[in-house]
Amino acid sequence: MASVGAAAGEKMISSDAKISKKTYNIRQLDTRSVTLFPTGAQVVREIKDIPLKVGINQIIFVGLTPALVESSIKIEGTGAATISDTIIESLHANGETFQDVYPDTDPDSSNESSDDEKEEGIKSVSGTEELRAVREEMDKLRIDQEYGEELTASADSRLTLLNSYTNLRADTSDITTDNHIETAIALYKAERAKVYKDNRAAKNYIRQLQDKMAKLAKEEVRLSALVQKETDKANKAKMKASKAKRKEKEDQQRKKQEQAREKARIRKEAEMFWANKIYTVRVNLEVRGSTPMSSRRSSVSGHVDVAETSPEDGFEAVSGDSHMLTCDLTLSYVTVQACWSPSYDLALSTTANTGSLCFDALLMNKTSETWNNCKITLSTSQTKFTSLDEAIPTLAPWRVGLASGDSADHGGIVYSREEQDHRDKLSSQNAARFSQRRSDELFGRQDRSWQFVPEALYSSGVQFRSNAPTFREGANKYKAKPSETRSRAVASPHPQPSQMAFQESSFEESGLTVTYDLPGLKCLPPSTTLSKQRVARVSFTEVDFSYTVVAKLVPAAYLQAKLRNKGELTLLKGPVGYTLDGGFLGRSTLPRCAPGNSFKLSLGVDPAIQVVYPRPKIHYGQLGVFSRDNSTVYTRTLTIHNDRTGPKSKVVRLTALDQVPVSGNDRLHVVILQPKGLAVDKSTTDSPSTGEIEVASAEDVTWGKAVAKMKDGGQIAWDVTINAGCTAELILQYQCVYPTGENTVNV
Repeated sequence: MASVGAAAGEKMISSDAKISKKTYNIRQLDTRSVTLFPTGAQVVREIKDIPLKVGINQIIFVGLTPALVESSIKIEGTGAATISDTIIESLHANGETFQDVYPDTDPDSSNESSDDEKEEGIKSVSGTEELRAVREEMDKLRIDQEYGEELTASADSRLTLLNSYTNLRADTSDITTDNHIETAIALYKAERAKVYKDNRAAKNYIRQLQDKMAKLAKEEVRLSALVQKETDKANKAKMKASKAKRKEKEDQQRKKQEQAREKARIRKEAEMFWANKIYTVRVNLEVRGSTPMSSRRSSVSGHVDVAETSPEDGFEAVSGDSHMLTCDLTLSYVTVQACWSPSYDLALSTTANTGSLCFDALLMNKTSETWNNCKITLSTSQTKFTSLDEAIPTLAPWRVGLASGDSADHGGIVYSREEQDHRDKLSSQNAARFSQRRSDELFGRQDRSWQFVPEALYSSGVQFRSNAPTFREGANKYKAKPSETRSRAVASPHPQPSQMAFQESSFEESGLTVTYDLPGLKCLPPSTTLSKQRVARVSFTEVDFSYTVVAKLVPAAYLQAKLRNKGELTLLKGPVGYTLDGGFLGRSTLPRCAPGNSFKLSLGVDPAIQVVYPRPKIHYGQLGVFSRDNSTVYTRTLTIHNDRTGPKSKVVRLTALDQVPVSGNDRLHVVILQPKGLAVDKSTTDSPSTGEIEVASAEDVTWGKAVAKMKDGGQIAWDVTINAGCTAELILQYQCVYPTGENTVNV
């Protein structure tokens, strides 16, 4: 397809040098719809309003995933143009580089505002201004005190000088008369009184200053203590704010680191799905000089021809760029590396006999494309599944024959070969289990390769993305389908106040294919993990719980649940997680079930139903008077105890399977002695007989009831009903009669 289209394209392009080209990268285009299959996906992309010019226009789509199927590429369109041909360029080198599309650049953390790093100082502390005023006042008083001290010193110096002067005059001869003495004394007295007055005034002034300074000193001490207290409080608040700011910065730094790690993870994942080689699709469109203006024509992959028309036919002649025309193109293709698979979670209640099944879809996209804002539809076409796990053992016919006494097995036919094989297998398993370490030594060992990993029970082997695709409000309404198809909208049950509802989905069943329309528009990027989407929730009523006991092989009661699909949704085969009465059991496989049909699920062994199956009792004897035959009577007792004694305990109904040997020789006869009324079938056409178990005494009837039925191949089925806390004892006794000198053997 590619080579033929390319040759035609080259021929056309060479004939006209003026070609209008426009390139679209798939990564930049929205996706209209994606239909996921179990083995692939169909992608539909739509590009609207593509500008066209008169002549040849080439629309180029680059970046298509290398996982697409080349033969599935299809181009459709509407508009005033004709698709002349489509050219598909097979895998070639990607013209883009990963570094250009996903640059490894981190935001510059150094450009943060410097204000965040500034620490606020102490704005104002109570008492600071008052303390400053007191200290300024004390400084002034100290200056005044120095002045007072200076006055006192001056008075003292003057007094000293006066005394010295007086003494000096008294020693001279000038003071000889009384008049002179009196004058000198009066002068001395006046000067001394003046000095004393100045000295006293200075000391009073100093004393007043000292009183003021003492009061200011006390005020200073009080204000200093207040300021210190407020300062300590402010410093504490400052340290607290600084600590909070540091924590905020650490949180921001940690957030940035987490964002960087997430960005690196996304980039690494994108690198895993980066396409080194891509597909390119070239679509050549021809716009003629006369184009229709009244309507838009559709064209599919160049198979539609447009005839020449004239303006008289309702078309307008267009030349040059006077009028710009547009068209819409739809590109669809099928790709591998994308699929879906069903997944279920089933919650069962043995008390209410109900069940609730959550039907989910696991979506996978491992292509190089991201499908944005698209409608996702799931289809069951090309579905492939694996086989179911066998949980309950089955009994094969036990065939016996005769052999001579010398060559006979020592054990005779006490056990069938199948039973003996199972006994040997269980014995070897028990021996291996007991040879392991004690349970308290199972932990803390470096080499744990042999240990049982409990997480394996809770994992389905896949991972789920935590960032599920986003939903858009307003799911597309279901449109009417042809009459041969059947479609229904699956809605969630009426939600309680405490239960969150999920969006509705619709499905359509046509023939062997079922499609599911997921609600809303979604984004499905390429990822190594799977996206989990809810499809529907199905409710089951009247769930039939029963037990099957094959004690001859495994002394245990296997719990089964029979559910009927009363809805109109076909359940596909897929993994399912079981929850029984609020406890998680594990994961298994849900079988396919059409509407109206039933299916059975094995829920494992119920430890509350105790099964005991001891060794058989054997009684040897002889029969006959003239021709005596050997007779061996085998008695096997099956004891089943219903240990459920709670207030909500109910009657347990189970099927117990046992068997008697089937003779392959006319001289060997097998007779069932108990339960009475049963006979070994001698041909497959004989209808099986039934009989009820006899009880030892009337009071034993309270335990329940058991009915035995004979089936083909010597198999006996017991339909047993055991009341809560009671025990059923089922006795199987059969006799083998054979000629003297021979023994019974397994064949």
